Amino acid sequence: MNKTTLIIPDIHHKWAQAEKIISAVGADEIIFLGDYFDDFNDTPEMVTDTCDWLGESVNKPNRIHLFGNHDQSYAYGKSLRCSGYEQWKQFIVDDNLPKGVWNKLVWYHWLDNRWLLTHAGLHRLNLPVSIIDFKNDRPTYIKKISDYLDEHIAIGLRKAANNETYWTHNAGRARWGQERVGGITWCDYNVEFYPIAGINQIVGHTPQNHVRWCRLTDDGKILHHQFDEWTPTPEQLDNSDISTNIDLDSKGSMRWGVWDGKTFTVGNYINL
Repeated sequence: MNKTTLIIPDIHHKWAQAEKIISAVGADEIIFLGDYFDDFNDTPEMVTDTCDWLGESVNKPNRIHLFGNHDQSYAYGKSLRCSGYEQWKQFIVDDNLPKGVWNKLVWYHWLDNRWLLTHAGLHRLNLPVSIIDFKNDRPTYIKKISDYLDEHIAIGLRKAANNETYWTHNAGRARWGQERVGGITWCDYNVEFYPIAGINQIVGHTPQNHVRWCRLTDDGKILHHQFDEWTPTPEQLDNSDISTNIDLDSKGSMRWGVWDGKTFTVGNYINL
């Protein structure tokens, strides 16, 4: 029997909803796409409760937690701040989030060597053509992308420590940033995301009325779908000339995705 993976996008303090989804779905593995903090009308109690939840959640062996742009604000200082950040929240996070939690979050994750998961997406302009040339050799392709991301994420964090910007962690012009397009925690799916041949991606970050799908075809065209039910075929997922990309973040009710090794399905919190 295939392992089932539950993918939950932006939390923004709605961890209780996330836990209800986890209980209802009963997946073997849970992956969170980031943005645990910041929402409208935050209260000190909301921030404290999220700190408590995240501190417990990161220690559960079947859970993987990605960084979002809101989380990096509290983890790495003022050069990575985004809307929603406030100093009083920083004080609460520093006082209540258990030591070492930030070190347990990751910036990207490969799911079954078929999906690249980041908070906002890897834009084609942020991956050298010399790496894309390996798209027909999936193991080498994934290794080169991983090595590239590891190297540049480390550069981005060093620059953040010196209050400098870098593409990995900063916004593009679509989100009023300085980069040509947003990095893996900031790329705007609606305005600037451009898919990469041979890489299927799952992201959050950009709220949608419905789950939004984006497909790169073998002749270079981009097809958009905005509905909650559509499942890519194994042939589509393994085709190195195309890619399937999904934005799970939604306006209003929280949605999620389930991958069972062959098919991808979408659920909606209001249907629980």
